[in-house]
Amino acid sequence: MYPTPPLANNRILIIDDNPAIHEDFAKVLMARPDQGDLQLADAEAALFGEAGAGSPVQPLQFTLESAYQGEEGLRMVERATAEGRP
Repeated sequence: MYPTPPLANNRILIIDDNPAIHEDFAKVLMARPDQGDLQLADAEAALFGEAGAGSPVQPLQFTLESAYQGEEGLRMVERATAEGRP
């Protein structure tokens, strides 16, 4: 397994006029580890000889923001930048 370097900013702005797209991003990016992740970690350890079998990988945490039009998204980016939270 390749370690993922920590990200300084895990905020994501989703801009799309289809609400289902926003829901899909949330499902994927906000998913929580489950028993399947433990089984995957065990299988990976057995295959590659990695230490730490049985301990799931810590998931990245994301903050999602949504805009449904480009101009709305631009205003959100400008506001966040002005507040020091790009």
